[in-house]
Amino acid sequence: MRAVAACLVVVHHLGVATFGAALSSGGYIALGHIVSGLTASGVELFFVLSPVVLAGPYIRDKRVLDTGKYGARRVERLFPPYLAAWLLAGLQIYLLTAFPTWWTERASLPSFSLSDWISQIGIIYIGNHSYNFAWWSLTIEVAFYVMLPVIVPLVRYANRSKNGVFIALLGSIAVSCVVYALPSAGNVPILSRMAIYASCFWAGLFIAAKGPLEGALSFVAMAAGVAWVLAAGAFDELNPHVGWGLLWFGVVSAAMESRSWISRRLSNFRIVWLGERSYSLYLLHFTVIGLACHAVSLMTDSKGAVFILLTRTISIVASLAIAIVVFHFIERRFARNLVTADMILPWGRHADAAQTCLTAA
Repeated sequence: MRAVAACLVVVHHLGVATFGAALSSGGYIALGHIVSGLTASGVELFFVLSPVVLAGPYIRDKRVLDTGKYGARRVERLFPPYLAAWLLAGLQIYLLTAFPTWWTERASLPSFSLSDWISQIGIIYIGNHSYNFAWWSLTIEVAFYVMLPVIVPLVRYANRSKNGVFIALLGSIAVSCVVYALPSAGNVPILSRMAIYASCFWAGLFIAAKGPLEGALSFVAMAAGVAWVLAAGAFDELNPHVGWGLLWFGVVSAAMESRSWISRRLSNFRIVWLGERSYSLYLLHFTVIGLACHAVSLMTDSKGAVFILLTRTISIVASLAIAIVVFHFIERRFARNLVTADMILPWGRHADAAQTCLTAA
């Protein structure tokens, strides 16, 4: 599922976001929102997955949450790959500032400033000069990590009653809708952003506490999510992130059923290989896309077919290549329970062993 989420976000930034905006400006407003929202919903999928992975052991298994060890582990896991991505993002913005082209003048990227760059070294950033636009969701994700030691006891308490977690999920949907409809919802404060996506996090917390939705219930959640997204396409005041969260709530539940079709497909070791590199890919791809666009714009004079073909091809290949390098030399040293850690590429002598391990699991 992490591979799916990362690929959706990458595809969104490769041009689907622009295509969706073009549809909306051309009068197809609902369709534009849905097309753009589908690929952007990789963010909602990440927000559903995080509580499942992080909170499950502390809620269902009632493992003791040592705040100090938990915090140190989060920093160890997240910061080293982020530092590499932060260095590359600084280099990108510096190069684009020092050697501007017709593309950089249209790209709405910030100019290089040492103070702006330094201010983004801590992952959480609430300023207005982000050097990597994809990292806004990482700020919300890390804020959730910080709040988890408080959230876990609350979910345990709600889980004492039969419907407590479900009621909390409904409450999170209401909060997400109310905050989204507020005039100030477009502002950047972390808490308001977290509230807009609260239902996504609570969907993951529901799975962490109760387990995945069983049988037809997962498809009910998917259908409810699709219906919500369609309604949000018609009514701007309706929070579309709730719909995408419900959709992924159902999909993740179905994926956790070992005998399901989606589980068998996602258990392919090549998808797992990509999923285990999804954090590095997420961190780096937007910067790499910017570097590719800048390099090609030095050789072209407009955003025509040649520019689009070259930039997209280079971006895909280079993003994956750099993600592999960062994962192999940095990220995997701080990650645990990896299946494909020794596989630089998703084939070769380790492939059969990886697929055997996944099949047995």
